[in-house]
Amino acid sequence: MSMVESTNAVTIDTPPTGFGAWLRSLFSRLFGGTPAGPSAHANSATPAHDMSDDEAVASGAFVLADGGYRIRVPHPSDVGHSVGDLLPSVREGLNLLPPLPTVVIELLREIQDSKSTAASVAEVASSDPSLAASLLRTANGAAMGLSRTITSVSEAVSYLGFGTVKAMVIRLRLDEVLACKDEQAARDADDLWAHSLAVSYAAEYLAKKLGGVDPGFVSTLGLLHDVGKLAILAHLPNAAAKLRAESSDGNVSRLAMEAKVLGIDHAGLGANLSAKWKLPADLVQAIRSHHTPSSAFHATDPLPLRKAVHIVQIANQLAKYCYSHADQMDIDAVPDEVFALLGMEPSLPKLLSGGVRDAIGKAIIFATTNSRRAASAPRRFMRPLAKDAAAALLATPASGEARVVVDEELVASAFSAESREVRIQGDSGPKLAGVAHARFVTPANPASIEKCITAVLSHQEELGMPLDARSAASLTIRSLLPNLLALNSKEESIELSQKFEGGRLTLALRTPGLSIERRLGAAAASDAARRVAELDMANLLNLGWFQKIAINKDGSAIVFVRS
Repeated sequence: MSMVESTNAVTIDTPPTGFGAWLRSLFSRLFGGTPAGPSAHANSATPAHDMSDDEAVASGAFVLADGGYRIRVPHPSDVGHSVGDLLPSVREGLNLLPPLPTVVIELLREIQDSKSTAASVAEVASSDPSLAASLLRTANGAAMGLSRTITSVSEAVSYLGFGTVKAMVIRLRLDEVLACKDEQAARDADDLWAHSLAVSYAAEYLAKKLGGVDPGFVSTLGLLHDVGKLAILAHLPNAAAKLRAESSDGNVSRLAMEAKVLGIDHAGLGANLSAKWKLPADLVQAIRSHHTPSSAFHATDPLPLRKAVHIVQIANQLAKYCYSHADQMDIDAVPDEVFALLGMEPSLPKLLSGGVRDAIGKAIIFATTNSRRAASAPRRFMRPLAKDAAAALLATPASGEARVVVDEELVASAFSAESREVRIQGDSGPKLAGVAHARFVTPANPASIEKCITAVLSHQEELGMPLDARSAASLTIRSLLPNLLALNSKEESIELSQKFEGGRLTLALRTPGLSIERRLGAAAASDAARRVAELDMANLLNLGWFQKIAINKDGSAIVFVRS
């Protein structure tokens, strides 16, 4: 599908075979099957593949891909709104926003310069004492795994890399300009930061691999593509609350909801804000069109610019695959011609391999490690599905090979009697020096869970695990353990087993709240337990942090193995 926007009208060229046929063809090529129907969250009972062409175009159809991912099919209403469509209150809000700090503009300009060096970037960063201190603190943080201390800003820039420095600068200073006063909005902003960083890292990797595109421009666009959403959270709290409340309507896209509430979507709002901040015109145009670049650019536009925006368009979707339960983040189907322009195979899941996974994984770990809400931010990464959500998604046909297996023997060995048992109680910390296999037992209450997480992370340090394995295990524990509270009563316990021997990490969780009987009822079969586990662990499966994920028959225990 292509759209050409003129000053006075929008012309839509629909596929000659009709929208329904195009949808079936698109889904087949992108996801290796046929549409499973609309999302389980949708109110419509009409499967996408049974819709007429007019019905599909009118509805902005969703299809459900393996793993519970909502795929949103492009829709004519996605065309961005111009500044003339802004509601008066939104326009007034934009006018009240302060300018972008000078250090951000200067650093962006310096980093984009092909002649820039760590020393020249450090010189600009050093003009802002709090920024310089943040760079040094991050470079010397535990997440970086350094065995020595970095004392100069120049060395910190060199070690962290231009991309990370740019991300830190933009995050730190946007937190000042677009500060969220509401706690819910602040948590959403943390999600948005993790997502934007993942898009930036993935896009930069793809740009370097493909060539013919400026990786610096691509990474900057990845960081700023959703700045309009951040502005909504920070300065339009009533609109943000209304959008959050209406997000349960699975038949309406986020873009359409924004246009209804604000008179403009977040892409258009971000472009207006970027123009106000006097960012480069190409960047403003790219932010405006990051959801619909095919309709915003023409063959006469510079090829590197068109490729750059399409790379970010693809990276945006790939990041969502690895942060699947982030709120209000439907995956946009990408037309075949975009992949053809970039010389890529038309399959988003197949792009999730090797370097792309590593880039997104590093971004997620970096974002959660450096979050100002360290206790709550990781919880958004992996949230087990509640009863109704699990049942609804299981109503759709299964497709693809099983990625979570049933392995009773592996579960039994993970919780063997040979492990050192540690009961979380009181204030005394367990002594685990030299203990290769520890089993932690904690009551299902918030205070005990926090103590358990601290003890488990301390055990990881004792085990001498490599940094990448420790990072994966740490985020898995910090996100999953607190979220088990919603599935358990206060009288129940949660067990966590951790073993590292011969370079092999085995991490396991067991609790009644995970059982398939508890979540779906006594009649649920073990295959349903496996499928629910696949939905719960979709992020970890797509990131490839663990080579094997297994459960027991009733689903109450799950084991992660990394070699």
